[in-house]
Order: sequence, then structure tokens, then C-alpha cells
Amino acid sequence: MFRMPSLPRRWRDRLHRWREAAEFNLGRPYRFVAGGFSSVGHFFSKAWGTRNLRYMLQGVPAVLAVVGFFLRESLRPFLRRKSPGLP
Repeated sequence: MFRMPSLPRRWRDRLHRWREAAEFNLGRPYRFVAGGFSSVGHFFSKAWGTRNLRYMLQGVPAVLAVVGFFLRESLRPFLRRKSPGLP
């Protein structure tokens, strides 16, 4: 079995710093997404006992419908060119 030769302390420290920096930068997207889910979950858990959550959840379908409508209407010229069967 091949053994890695022991490195001088300065090189070990450099390698350790490089590895920590790589782990930090590669883990950034995960931490960003996990933090977003965590904050949304925290918001819902705090708002669960209030009436505001019920009203907010009742408004979600309306917001999605408006966003979908504007998205469809803004993409209509591009979609019509590719498939003429769209209304």
C-alpha cells in the first residue's frame, strides 16, 4: 500500500487552508438553499398560530394566477412563433 509522505508543517497548513476554503465555497449553495428553507419554515411556524397565515395562504392561489397570467402574456409572442396552435 502506498503511503503519502509526510509533508512539512508549512505545506500541511497550506493544504489545510486550501481544503477549508474549497469546502466553504462548494458548500455555499447548499447553505444558501438550506437557510432559505429554514427561514421560510421559521416564518410559517411563527405565523401558524395567527390569523394572518390563513389569509396569506388564501391569497397564494391568486398571486400564482396573476404571475402565471403575466408570464404567459409576456411569452406569448415567442411561443406563437414556434407553435401556431396556441390561442
